[in-house]
Amino acid sequence: MDSRVRKALKFIEENLEKNLSLKILMRHCCLGHSRFCELFKREIGMTFKAYLKRRRIEKAKKLLKDDSLSIKEVSYEVGYKSKSTFCNDFKRFIGLTPSEYRAKYQIGNFNNKIGKFNNKKFLTL
Repeated sequence: MDSRVRKALKFIEENLEKNLSLKILMRHCCLGHSRFCELFKREIGMTFKAYLKRRRIEKAKKLLKDDSLSIKEVSYEVGYKSKSTFCNDFKRFIGLTPSEYRAKYQIGNFNNKIGKFNNKKFLTL
């Protein structure tokens, strides 16, 4: 992989929650607009914007498994300024709203715990 794209990916990961733009990334990698876009798409297989959204949604999936954070807090934690934009992007990528995803995960997690509990052998008196 091209070292400039690797540098861009590292920068994205380290700054996912910040206001990242193509302009910021181009400066960080010392590339012009068209060269950066061409190189990034060739190496990664998608545009910078699509990649950034995908990484943010993947991080959000992990954060949603912890119900101590609200949906709004999760959206800010992954770099969205608007909860509604986050929810729309999440639904577009995952097929569920963040609330539906969280509920589905928690039900699945609860069923796994019940299954483990039922599989234990208990002494009867």
